[in-house]
Amino acid sequence: MSCHGVNPEATDSGGFCGDVMVVCEPLTRRYREIPPPPAISNSFNNHHYINGSYLVDGDAAADEVGGRIGMSNFRVFFDLCHNLGDGAPHTAAVFTVGAAGDGASRWSEKALDDVMAPRHGRAEKTKTLAYPQYCRARVLGTVAGSRYTYLEGGTMVALDCSTGQFSSSQLPASKYTWDLISWPFSFHAVEGHDGEPRLFTLFFDEMRVFARSGGGDWKLEKSVRLLEATRGLPGYDDPSFFKVRSRRAFKLLTRGPGFVILYTPFNPARWSSISLDLETMVVAPAAADMGKIVFQCELPWPPTL
Repeated sequence: MSCHGVNPEATDSGGFCGDVMVVCEPLTRRYREIPPPPAISNSFNNHHYINGSYLVDGDAAADEVGGRIGMSNFRVFFDLCHNLGDGAPHTAAVFTVGAAGDGASRWSEKALDDVMAPRHGRAEKTKTLAYPQYCRARVLGTVAGSRYTYLEGGTMVALDCSTGQFSSSQLPASKYTWDLISWPFSFHAVEGHDGEPRLFTLFFDEMRVFARSGGGDWKLEKSVRLLEATRGLPGYDDPSFFKVRSRRAFKLLTRGPGFVILYTPFNPARWSSISLDLETMVVAPAAADMGKIVFQCELPWPPTL
């Protein structure tokens, strides 16, 4: 889960919604148990649950503890969700170790609404009977070192996985609504060839790619009509099949730096998957699926310190 050499692990021993979080250092075999967030431990009816956890650099200065991250200097972010909510996190609970350089720890919480960009006349968040104070949200994953969460109304919240800092940006007005209540298209985050984040939408056969302008708000960068782009490719040379609009839908199979792999869910055995380059928007047949590839790695023991 982390490239820092310190990893969070969950063990089933009760009390942490059934789990205990442990942050360990594989080379030294040291570990530290993380108590449950206050929103869970102080909740009599257990209204919250954890949707994900992420290890980031510590809050103390590097010269105070000998590094930005270690067993005496780290932070763990927890995505908290309501049991009766929409399944998306609304609050980040942060467990911080070493903020004062003495190994002490503390909890803090930050509502995603608190870091939202101005709405600029956009529609306000949807109010629900269960939890009217929270926006509907969707986690898009970690891209280019930041974890992105979409909040209804066109706001993107990013958590920098190195510094633990939140930032927000605004999505542009779109011909298709960004509203999560009736999302008819696929909406994903991916890393571009330049190492910067990209967002893309798939609405039937139309793909749109968005990029941030100078670190500010998002703007449309490129778009492509997949029916036209795939014309002539093996399996896509029968335009009569796509006369029915519902059959023009393309879905995401996987993604990587600078490219995405797409397929059509209608009779996928007949039509092969396709690869789309995010910089050139050129479409080509994708390589056949080779299944899971495992690379074995064994840490040295005893460690050389």
